[in-house]
Amino acid sequence: MRWSTLALIIACAALMIGSAFAQGTDVPGDSNGDKIVSADEVAAAEKLAQEGKISADELQEIKHIHEKYPIAVSYTHLTLPTTYSV
Repeated sequence: MRWSTLALIIACAALMIGSAFAQGTDVPGDSNGDKIVSADEVAAAEKLAQEGKISADELQEIKHIHEKYPIAVSYTHLTLPTTYSV
């Protein structure tokens, strides 16, 4: 077996293990487990910050996640050209 094949197998295994661990990632401010911080969850976080239960940095992180994620990715540049037959 060549070293490049072994390296490829190791890289694939590392990616599979890494993605399995990523599934258990907690999203700050997400209370219902859908990995998206809704406007209601931001309001709840603001209330917790006013009560002193979370820090201003944690609140800022929750707001950032709410504003920036999830990211919608569009692959319009990868569409195949339309061909016409005569």
